[in-house]
Amino acid sequence: MYGFHQAFRTLAAIAVTAFFVVAGIAAPAVAMPVTIDFETDGNGAALAPGATIAGNEWANLGITLSSTNGALRLFDSNCGPGFGTTCTGGDGDLGTGFDFAGHGDLNNAPPQGNVLIRQNLPHNGEPDDSGAAGTIRFDFDHHVRLISIALLDNDNGPGITLNIFKNNEALPSTTILRPSVDFNNFFETFLFAGDATWVTRLDVVFPSSGAIAALTVSPVPLPAALPLLLSALAWLGWAARRRRRITV
Repeated sequence: MYGFHQAFRTLAAIAVTAFFVVAGIAAPAVAMPVTIDFETDGNGAALAPGATIAGNEWANLGITLSSTNGALRLFDSNCGPGFGTTCTGGDGDLGTGFDFAGHGDLNNAPPQGNVLIRQNLPHNGEPDDSGAAGTIRFDFDHHVRLISIALLDNDNGPGITLNIFKNNEALPSTTILRPSVDFNNFFETFLFAGDATWVTRLDVVFPSSGAIAALTVSPVPLPAALPLLLSALAWLGWAARRRRRITV
C-alpha cells in the first residue's frame, strides 16, 4: 500500500508540475486581455501627466517596463486650443485630438491622454520625447499574446521597429506585422500577427523621437496538452479510490 501511495504522489506531482510548465502559469500574470494606456497603473490608480515611470507600475499584472536611453515619462497629449492647454515643451507633434490639422494624421486621432515617452533631457524639467535612438522594453512574467500597440509620431530615421522575444530569444522580423513603420506626425494602431504569442518580451525601438499611446496583450490560451494532463490526474484519482476499495 505504501508503495502505491508513494507512486501515486510522485505521478501526481509530475502531472501537476507538467501542467504549470506547459501552461506557462506564473504569478503574477495577465489574467485577461489588458490594455496599458498610461492613464492608470495596474491597480487602477490614476497616473499624473508628466510623472516619471519607474517601470513597476504594472508589476501586479506581470508586466514591467524599462528604457535603454532616457527616463520613461508621461506626456499629456490632450493639449492644444481645443483643450485650452499648451503642449509641454511646445511639442505639438505629440498632441492628439482635432487641433492638429497640419500634423499628419494627428487631426484624425481621438485624444489619447497620457502617452509614454523617453525623456529628452535637459528640457527645463518638462516632459518631451528624446530625439536620440533608444528602446522601450516590456518584460512579461507570464507568456502573453500581443494584440495591438498604438504608436505616435516618428520624426526621423527608418521607422519604429517592433522586436518580439520568446523566452528572451528574438523572432525573425518577418513574423511581425509591419515590423518597421515610418509615420512622422502620424498616429496609428498596429495589430500584431504571425507568431506574436507565447511572448516574454517586446522591444519598441525608436530611431529618434516617438511615443507609445497604448499596448494590449492577452494571456496565452491553455495548451492542447492540458486536457490530457487533467485526464491523467482524474485517472490517478480513480485508481487510488479503486485501490482503497480492493484492499479494505
